[in-house]
Amino acid sequence: MNNFNSSCSCKFLSIISFLLLLSPILVSSKCACEAEDQEKEQQDSGQALKLKLVAISSILVASAIGVCLPFLVKNIRALHPDKVIFSLIKTFAGGVILATGFIHILPDAYESLTSPCLGEDPIWHHFPFPSFVAMMAAILTLMMESFATGYHKRNELSKALPVNGDEENHHSESDHAHAQAQGGHVHGHGRSAFLLDRTNSSDLIRHRVVSQVLELGILVHSVIIGLSLGASENPRTIKPLVAALTFHQFFEGMGLGGCIFQAKFKHRTVAIMVLFFSLTTPIGVAVGIGISNAYNENSPTALIVQGLLNSASAGILIYMALVDLLADDFMSPKMQTSFRLQLGTTFTLLLGVSCQRFCVKSNYTSSPGEQEKLVLRQLCCEDELQDSSINKTKALKYKLVAISSILMASALGVSLPILGKKFPAFQPENHIFFLIKAFAGGVILATGFVHILPDAYESLSSPCLSEKPWGVFPFTGLLAMVSAIGTMMIDTFATSFYKKSHFNKALPVNGDEEMRGEHEGHVHVHTHASHGHAHGSAFVAEDSGTEIGLSGHIIRQRIVSQVLEIGIVVHSVIIGISLGASQSVRTIKPLLAALTFHQFFEGMGLGGCISQAKFKTRAIAIMILFFSFTTPFGIAFGMSISKIYSEKSPTALVVEGIFNSLSAGILIYMSLVDLLAADFMNPIMQSNIKLQLGSNLSLLLGAASSKQPEHVLVGPESDSQRTMYPYVTGTSVVALKYKDGILMAADMGGSYGSTLRYKSVERIKPIGKHSLLGASGEISDFQEILRYLDELILYDNMWDDGNSLGPKEVHNYLTRIMYNRRNKFNPLWNSLVLGGVKNGQKYLGTVSMIGVNFEDNHVASGFGNHLARPILRQEWHENLSFEDGVRLLEKCMLVLLYRDRSAVNKLQIAKITEEGVTIHKPYSLKTNWEFSAFQNPTHGAVGSW
Repeated sequence: MNNFNSSCSCKFLSIISFLLLLSPILVSSKCACEAEDQEKEQQDSGQALKLKLVAISSILVASAIGVCLPFLVKNIRALHPDKVIFSLIKTFAGGVILATGFIHILPDAYESLTSPCLGEDPIWHHFPFPSFVAMMAAILTLMMESFATGYHKRNELSKALPVNGDEENHHSESDHAHAQAQGGHVHGHGRSAFLLDRTNSSDLIRHRVVSQVLELGILVHSVIIGLSLGASENPRTIKPLVAALTFHQFFEGMGLGGCIFQAKFKHRTVAIMVLFFSLTTPIGVAVGIGISNAYNENSPTALIVQGLLNSASAGILIYMALVDLLADDFMSPKMQTSFRLQLGTTFTLLLGVSCQRFCVKSNYTSSPGEQEKLVLRQLCCEDELQDSSINKTKALKYKLVAISSILMASALGVSLPILGKKFPAFQPENHIFFLIKAFAGGVILATGFVHILPDAYESLSSPCLSEKPWGVFPFTGLLAMVSAIGTMMIDTFATSFYKKSHFNKALPVNGDEEMRGEHEGHVHVHTHASHGHAHGSAFVAEDSGTEIGLSGHIIRQRIVSQVLEIGIVVHSVIIGISLGASQSVRTIKPLLAALTFHQFFEGMGLGGCISQAKFKTRAIAIMILFFSFTTPFGIAFGMSISKIYSEKSPTALVVEGIFNSLSAGILIYMSLVDLLAADFMNPIMQSNIKLQLGSNLSLLLGAASSKQPEHVLVGPESDSQRTMYPYVTGTSVVALKYKDGILMAADMGGSYGSTLRYKSVERIKPIGKHSLLGASGEISDFQEILRYLDELILYDNMWDDGNSLGPKEVHNYLTRIMYNRRNKFNPLWNSLVLGGVKNGQKYLGTVSMIGVNFEDNHVASGFGNHLARPILRQEWHENLSFEDGVRLLEKCMLVLLYRDRSAVNKLQIAKITEEGVTIHKPYSLKTNWEFSAFQNPTHGAVGSW
């Protein structure tokens, strides 16, 4: 116990060091996204400071009252932790904590790590880091809890055994451990069933681990949100945060205080934990006030730190709320035997979730910063360009291969554990089975967190959907959380119903009331190697092979297997339809391999649950067929509707997003509570350190192997969208300064390879109020550049502060874009000419596809850089009139028409002055092809014919 207390002290010291190091990191971050600064007219430092001081005091008082309440009311009989009222309050707090993780912190993490202020770095945009970090935080929390509890139990077991006893006595004493459980007698048989009293040190160790990890998860987010509140100068942002944080801290404090109370720490440790929780957010606010002039929450460093820490905090809170707060109470014998208590706790849980939902909603709708980001996301939803990889015949072959391979993988995976009864190595009580099930649990957990949940976020936040309601509330997190809660309720009510039914059948028919009262709560527990951990549920009886003899463990396994299959099947149908409806070979290939892999290992996890549930042969066959045929059926259905199905349509996006969210919630709950935690807290694993290490490694391998296929990478780009070689290109652009502004000329030809295919391509576009852009090179890349610039100008215009981007700023932005893409070996195949006038200053510059840029009085791109620039050097002068400038440009364009095979005799001339941009209608030049050199251009050339 001393070792554990010292480890607690080290943990708190590490938390303190972590929080102290966090602030300098965020403060030192430089701003790279200036458009995110608060609007000046909305800033009021005086009023903001008053609100911050109110926030510090109110949050401090609410935090202290909430976390101390379980200790203050311990002498009040009605509010004692063993009473019903305390269970209701604790469930309400658990709902608040769960909702904080799902619909408050995790969406914030997604917003931070997908912010446009991070640029186009594929590290953040091409992988769902928020979900991945949250999943890893949940896994590490599970491992820490498992190792700490197992270590302590092994110590208790070694102390309980005689030091010099022989091997026979060793087994004899360990095989007849006896403990008395609260509310009934518990008889444990089996060395792995070292059951201790609910109030002994083995149970305390778990409460201590739970309370410390839960506090860590709350504190991490509290520091970040406190800094954000303290650094803000906008009262409209601060007001809703004050109310929301006061509410959060009070009820989160109640949940944390209940865990601390049950852990029975020493007074000094309790005081430290209470102070830590109460002071963390106020200190964060105070630090934010002190650094408000230097801190920018939209700088890349701050966004990355906030996103990663919020993701880790969300994973910790989701795990702790589901496994240690809610499932532990909902599966307790007290809850299982009282239907009224079940209804009451369910109501308070939903009430806590609803209160948190409304706080988050008000925060979303009242923050001007959020509204501006939602406006930016609301760009028009255009149809996808035709992909060069579309090949219907080849795609059909891959779909048929997918149907057969996924069908075989699914059937093999789900059947292996069931057929394993004939092979000792694959039987549920064998260590190998634990390792395989841990791997499959990791695959299912990663499928929910890293694969399905990001897809749901992407669908329900698509710009193809209307802003209201989809753009103003994190429906993905809400639906996933509701799905997880619904799964837990089904698990609870079904288990309770079957247990009561079994118990009533087991009682003697003519027994008197006294005998019935004597046997209520008298539970005989036979914990064999094949039995898992039911999170507080002690109703386990021997399986006599009849319905009356069904054990509580088997009942739970039946519920687990059925609900788990529902979660897997829902997503399998959706992804099968997406594969079947696609005509792109590049989309189908990675999906084929990924789905085959997923179905095999998800099938193994499901098959293990089915095997332990001991269904009848007919029920097993139905479940196997249902799981095996769902995805192939989805593919076949997708093939049949491929002509009318559009995955970008609003209806398809909403349906996919909702079902993916629900499926993710089911899989996250089932994998954490019923697959992983149940096995990791199993007495077999708790008593074997080698099995613990092996299962942890297997879990990490399963989670790491379930990565997203390439077609669903989060970000604006994928491999199929890169321009590997230019196809449709435009030739030269020529521009010069004249006395009133800038003149620019370009022809309207578009060459498909060496064929002059298009003759009406406009390559001169106005950019904002003060700039004019011309482009040579790949036309599709030029369209992508215009999209970037449209977003830039839109973002600038939203501030409506009387200022706008000038040509110099736009030119600098383009040089960064071109150089950045060049460094990724994914260049934009264009040479750009940018000119403009602002505040009487004329500006003209160019930038190449690799970022080389310069300014000059006259510039040209393409062949114009070789053929037109010599003419401009000779004839250009500073006081050119508009007419003289046009004549000089026409002369240059005529030379290019004669000498450049890609040029066409149809050009546009544009001008930009202080008054604005004018792009003239296309016209043709008068040409003369009678020159002698044009009659026989190859005359005298060696080797010509």
